[in-house]
Amino acid sequence: MKTLFPNWLLRIVVLGLGVIFAWALFKLWPSEGTPAMHRIRALLALLSLGFLLASFESIRRGKLKEGYALLWTLPTFGMLFLCFLPESLEVVHQYFGLAYSSVMAGIAFLFLLCAVFVLCRILTRQERCIVQMAQRIALLEARLRETRENNGAPRS
Repeated sequence: MKTLFPNWLLRIVVLGLGVIFAWALFKLWPSEGTPAMHRIRALLALLSLGFLLASFESIRRGKLKEGYALLWTLPTFGMLFLCFLPESLEVVHQYFGLAYSSVMAGIAFLFLLCAVFVLCRILTRQERCIVQMAQRIALLEARLRETRENNGAPRS
């Protein structure tokens, strides 16, 4: 199966992401906040990294198309960014008065909502194609039947 990215490139990307994650974990980890917030950020960062690795591995094995992978990898990078730079959510916190974990849950919910919308659009397009193919097959079968009857060929 031919993919857009060769296996060696995906392995380098995954290894690079692991190195960046380890560096960021030790250098960029915010020192402010409670221990509970640190655990929440660490859990979200680990889940995001795991999801990112699973996405790249699925691309490498040909189980996920590159176009659909963008639907999953871009928001995952966004979650990692927000895990390491929680100050970027300060505007949302001040305006709505929501805690960090609530904002992250809201962002995850919005991402899932967008993903479901995109997948529903793809499903609708596929259903239209299936209906068109079924109609074409029915027309071809009718023509074949008509041709056989006109030629006097035996039916199979």
